[in-house]
Amino acid sequence: MRNFKIFITFVMTLVMSCGSDDAETEMTVPTNVVISFADSSFQLTTDFANGTIIGTVTATTNFGTITYAIASQDPAGAIAINASSGELSIANADALNERAGTQLILEISATTAGEVTEISSVTINVPEIVDENCGANFFIGMLSSRGKILEDGIVVDNIPEITLEGAATSCNTLRITTAALFDFDCDEPITITVEFEPLIGGATTGMLTVTEMEIPCFTGEAPTPFAASGSYDITTSVIELSIVEDGDDTVIYQRFIAGPDGQLPEDPDIDNDGILNDVDNCPENSNADQQDIDNDGIGDTCDDDSDGDGIINSEDNCPDAPNLDQADADMDGLGDVCDDFNNNDCVPTVETSIWEGDLNSDRSGFQVPITAVAGCNTLTITGDFTDNFCELMAEVTLTFTPESEGATRGTVTLSPQDHPCLPESPGEIVEGSGTYDEPSQTIFLSFEIMLDGEIIDEAQVTITLR
Repeated sequence: MRNFKIFITFVMTLVMSCGSDDAETEMTVPTNVVISFADSSFQLTTDFANGTIIGTVTATTNFGTITYAIASQDPAGAIAINASSGELSIANADALNERAGTQLILEISATTAGEVTEISSVTINVPEIVDENCGANFFIGMLSSRGKILEDGIVVDNIPEITLEGAATSCNTLRITTAALFDFDCDEPITITVEFEPLIGGATTGMLTVTEMEIPCFTGEAPTPFAASGSYDITTSVIELSIVEDGDDTVIYQRFIAGPDGQLPEDPDIDNDGILNDVDNCPENSNADQQDIDNDGIGDTCDDDSDGDGIINSEDNCPDAPNLDQADADMDGLGDVCDDFNNNDCVPTVETSIWEGDLNSDRSGFQVPITAVAGCNTLTITGDFTDNFCELMAEVTLTFTPESEGATRGTVTLSPQDHPCLPESPGEIVEGSGTYDEPSQTIFLSFEIMLDGEIIDEAQVTITLR
């Protein structure tokens, strides 16, 4: 019995001794605890969803067990971490969708012994949206755009091709940035946000709505109200957008926008004359009347020989009627076939020869040298008598009518005549009227220059001997 008591005492003493050593060990933390925790990066696949495992971060230490935590992330709550294993997973897939095509940066902490912590940076690369039904996915990157401007439903101008930039903010939301969305430039980029709405039963096409417009041109001003909407087709990567400006006149900016993998549709009416290109006899010059004197299939506005007589218009004394012989009986510069007056029936009533030779055309004090050839009651002028810096120097013919029989004064008529000033404006027409005075050898002429039926210049000139 005595031996048993001694044995129990020995065991209890041993147990108490061991327990005392363990407690002392747990409470003592070495002063040289080190954690190694390197930065890392992960690439998400395109089919991520809530719960998707991204990867595992790993830290090492020379003492104790490591506990992991997310110190910071933006957007908050997008990523979760297993505190003991360091495994990263997606907690909010919608938040990551907003970062499509970019990166998400997290700060991860690794802690041991309750005192020592190391922070590392973790980069998560979020892929671009590739859902085949996502409208925004087809317009990410550099875009091209072209369009037309309509006033009260009539096309008045073309918008040349420009470059835009598209950035998706979600599967069906796109931000479009440019310096000239309308027909004017801004010092700061213009940005609009469009939202795609797939059509029922046709996921590749749909409507779009402009939900935001940022137009810095209007800073400090009351902006003109705009309404914008359109449609899209992801099979062609093309957006058709209409922006309506509600002012004194209704102005519509029609735009086609093509994604990086798309092409802008061809303009069906390049010259805006209402005649489609494939049936327009002069598709690049406006000619709604489709006039074609020689019936050669080329409209007169872009035909170098509109009457088809083999003599180009600029050298033809009657470009609107065939006259290969260029007969001009009264030598007034106008071919007989289109001259109402010639030597056969013209009775001279005005001494136009007094203006023949070198003249000056004075417009508001600026004198331009011209030359003239007299005819029967006519005077054909060569030179830039309108003072419009003309390159072609087209001839025009003035017709004189005395105010009474034997009078030395009367009226001057400049009937509508072709007067191309520059090579790029072949459709210009000049016409006018005025008076003449033989004693002072002076002609006063008021004129108008028209292009496509619109007056582009009008003034008065005084023509005198040089």
